[in-house]
Amino acid sequence: MSELLLGLDSTLLKRGTLAPFTVPLGVGLVPRDAVRLENRLREATGQLASKFPELARRPWWCSTHLLRKCPSARAIDLLEPIVKALLTEVKVAWVIWTVTRLQSVKIRGLTEEKEVSREKFMSNLQQDYVLHSLWKVRRLEPGNSTYHYLLDGANPVVSGAFLDGKLDGFEILYHGDEVSSLVCSADIVARYIDLKLESMPDPTRKYRSAQLNTENLEGIFKGSGIVLRPAVIGTRDFHFTTPLRAGGGGVTLPVRHPITYFLREPPPREAGTFPSSAVDTLEAFSPMGDFVVNRAIEKHGCWKRWDNSDLSRIDERTDELVYQGPTGEKLANWIKLQRPGLKTMRFGSSTPPSSPGG
Repeated sequence: MSELLLGLDSTLLKRGTLAPFTVPLGVGLVPRDAVRLENRLREATGQLASKFPELARRPWWCSTHLLRKCPSARAIDLLEPIVKALLTEVKVAWVIWTVTRLQSVKIRGLTEEKEVSREKFMSNLQQDYVLHSLWKVRRLEPGNSTYHYLLDGANPVVSGAFLDGKLDGFEILYHGDEVSSLVCSADIVARYIDLKLESMPDPTRKYRSAQLNTENLEGIFKGSGIVLRPAVIGTRDFHFTTPLRAGGGGVTLPVRHPITYFLREPPPREAGTFPSSAVDTLEAFSPMGDFVVNRAIEKHGCWKRWDNSDLSRIDERTDELVYQGPTGEKLANWIKLQRPGLKTMRFGSSTPPSSPGG
């Protein structure tokens, strides 16, 4: 692929319990060759699958699912060989994080101003940190409009970043760390940085583990041959990274299509009440979950759990909807009435996706 790509994902570094310290971390990777990087990720995952056979059900896994799939392995031992394989095909690694001495931060200044603690602000910031990281990269390298940026899923938070016109040339991929080899690589490197810093002693001996700073990052990437681009989103940048008003109205993010929609089949009443997070995890590791992810990878798109608001966003030419049981079938049939061109598919059936209008 001749197109210049940069894949972005983020994680949240948490340290301490009595006096918790939280830092959002964004990682952006520029591959030397996107195809070779994907092959490296596939090969590294395949090698792990020899020890953990269930990993063979997908060509790669995001760091969260990978660690849950292999609970017997030490996290850093699991990720390190993958990272070493990936870095041979990475040209530039952006590492972006946020620091502030403020004990609290004011947000939503355009509508209903409120003040939140630094820890809560940092934690909330991570939800859209791929957008903040993109803004910082574009701010530091305004000439980088030649890049096409692939970002893991994010919410359209109204911030100054959208007002200064620096956010363009990017695509949002729902569950990007599962379907895009480049975003998955950024996700794995971000999680590895967190684990590596936690395993390193602090040179100053002030803290239990090494701090997130340029010197320690250089130590992690030493000998890899990549160009490290560290960047800090500081207090002076908060106008561009804090939500200026409640809700996400007024901002539309460019989402990659095709989207494979996942229609949830609710647990039977006899099973009692399940928290949505438990159902999400169960579905993510189910055969249908594997099918949906692999389908999205095959179609070079992304996937999303169906929400009724998606009805207005469907692209009937490319998107499709996968369901499993009787409840999902009823909803799929109703959606088909509203969007006749949408392909629908029952998981586990030998029947191919219905043809447009069929």
